[in-house]
This record gives sequence, structure tokens and C-alpha cells, in this order.
Amino acid sequence: MRSNLHMHIIAVMKKEISRMQPGERLGSFAALARRFRVSQNTVRTAMMALQADGFVEVRQGSGCFVSGSGGASESENVSVQPRYVAILSDYDILSHEATPFFRVVIRALRSKLNKKGYSSRLYIGYADKPDPSVGFTCHEFLEDLELDRILGVVSIATLPFPDWLGPVRKKGIPLVADGSPNAFEYVVEIDPCSIIPSAVRFLRNRGCREIALLGWRFSYAQVSSPGSAVARFREALALAGLPYRAEWVRGDLHPSQRGAGWAQFREIWAARGEAKPDGLIVTDDVLFEEASHAILEMGVRIPEQLTVVANANHGLLKPVAFPVALYEIDPEEFAQSLSEMICTLITGAKPESRVVRIPYTLHVEDQTGAFVSQDATGVAYQSRITESAGGPP
Repeated sequence: MRSNLHMHIIAVMKKEISRMQPGERLGSFAALARRFRVSQNTVRTAMMALQADGFVEVRQGSGCFVSGSGGASESENVSVQPRYVAILSDYDILSHEATPFFRVVIRALRSKLNKKGYSSRLYIGYADKPDPSVGFTCHEFLEDLELDRILGVVSIATLPFPDWLGPVRKKGIPLVADGSPNAFEYVVEIDPCSIIPSAVRFLRNRGCREIALLGWRFSYAQVSSPGSAVARFREALALAGLPYRAEWVRGDLHPSQRGAGWAQFREIWAARGEAKPDGLIVTDDVLFEEASHAILEMGVRIPEQLTVVANANHGLLKPVAFPVALYEIDPEEFAQSLSEMICTLITGAKPESRVVRIPYTLHVEDQTGAFVSQDATGVAYQSRITESAGGPP
């Protein structure tokens, strides 16, 4: 019944708008709530839907107004141009090699936007991976941007190319991204490499003394780069009193390259002959899935020879044939933060923070129970253990 209330408001307001002039005031949320005898949340849902379709303009602190395209009479039979929240991914997230994380995030995001009364449209590019040398590939987005069909933008796995970012900023379209805070004003951020310091402590507390690192977006050249994955790894090892072995660091192959994780683990395992690492950190879910095949094929005994800590997406990891400690990120939580931030911006308000960081949660597969542990940023939380041994790091 409650959903029918806001649909009734939409139907009534569309008829009234057809007889009004652009810029004419419809009233505040409070006034409309009194008129229709509903809550302000119900009015907000209805007006946000009307705004998404181009009928009204919601001005923070001023109320609701007929949009510039909403003054046509019914007899003129002029349709109003619909507008959408664009979910933009220049990276081809439908490819076989792409992590399922983005697909789950987008599905959840569309559902959450719909519940808030916003229509959304998905724009997918053709890039095999986010690559500055390729350039922006999603031309359908640029076409709809030019036609003023876009109400707001949620950018996922898309580099800040000026050919799309420039027009979005020039038009003043609200934008939220999952990229770097240095490139975008409003960001929901996940940093897989942020698990490194906590993972090193975890392995050190479990007796590991020779730790390897496998991931992507880093290489040997980043060893001295402040804040880089390799620099963080070296610092964490130094704090733990452990040696750094450059031969046991691999991060130069993108997960979209089939077999990248498989090949990089084999390189690590063979790099120093008879000397082998006794701990392994994997900062990417796709690379871990492939590396796990190499671990089994090579007969590496887990955890007798090697203790493994890996990045994973909550609810998406395929069954693994050996014990592994997982730092999980929740796609639903990520989508919720994206939805809340873009909806806030569309209404003209400012989010409480311009950067939201989604924490990782540690899950240890060794003993049944629960304990207080730490996430990748050192924040205490209650962690779940599914089959466990040992306490928190």
C-alpha cells in the first residue's frame, strides 16, 4: 500500500505539471506531505522519481519546482525527456576474466536506487582492463550526456579521462566514483593493499618468517615509492622484524590476463631455489583463485609449508581445497555507500564526508567461535571464525 501512495502522488503531480509553467513552485516536502496526508519520506520518494524523469527540480532548502521541460500542456502531447542515474564502467565487467565483485555491486546499486525512486541506466565500455593508453571507450555514455539524459553519475572501474569527466563537471552533474580521492571529489574507496600491514602481523603471529606478496598494480619500481603496496609491505616486514625478499614480490600482471595468478605464484615458488616462503599474501580475489590452482598442482602443503592470507569478496569466493585466512569486502556495503552518496548529491545536499572507506573483515577458517580482531586499518570489530585454530592477530 505504501508504494501505491507515492505512485498516486506521481500521477497527480504529472497532471498538474502539464498545466503549469517552467519554474513554478510546487511546494516544500512538508507542504506536500500535509496536502496528501502522507509522510515526508513518501513525498520525497515521489518527487525524486519525478525529478529523475525530468518533470520537477528539487532545490535544497527551497522546495520543488516545475522543470524547464515540464510546462507543456496535455493537448500539446509533448513528452518529457527521462533522466537517469548513470552507472558507468568503462572496464568491460561482463568479460569472463572480470571479478564478479563489480557485477554484484552494480546489481545491488540499481536495486537501492530504484527503492529511492531513481531510474538508472548501465553504461559499459569495451576496455579489457582500466588502461590509460586505451582511452575512454563508452561512447553511448557521451551521447546521453550530450542529450542531457543524465541526472547523476556513479563511476565504477573507470579512469578519470577528460573526455567524459570534463563534460560531467562542466554540466554540474553529481558524481561519485570508486577511484582515487585525488582524481574525484566524492569517492567510495576500497584499497586491497590496505590489508598488507594487518596480514603481515597475522602471519608473523602464526610463526611465519619468510613472507611473499602477490597482487597487481605494483612492481619492483615501486619499492621506494611512499605509500605504494611494495613500500607498505617492506615497512610492515621491518616492524615485524622480518626480511624483505624482492624475488618473492609479484604484482606486474593484471588479473584480466588469464592465468596471471597461476604464473605469478609459480614464479614466487621457484625464485630462490630450495628456499621457500612460509607465508603468502594475495591482494586480489581473481589472482588468488588462479594461484590456488597452482598451489594444488605443485603439491604445496597448506598450512604445513605455507600459510595463506587472501583478499576475497563476501559471498563470492568459490570453495578452496585448503585452509586460508580471508580479508573480505562486502559488495552490498559498497553499493549502499555509493547509493547514499549519489542520492545526497542529487538532492543538492553535501555528504557528511567526501571519502568513504569500506573496511575489510578478517575471517579465519580454522576453529568454530568468535573473537575480537582488527580490520586492515586497525579498527577493532567482532570477527566470525568458521573452522579455526588460534586467536586474533
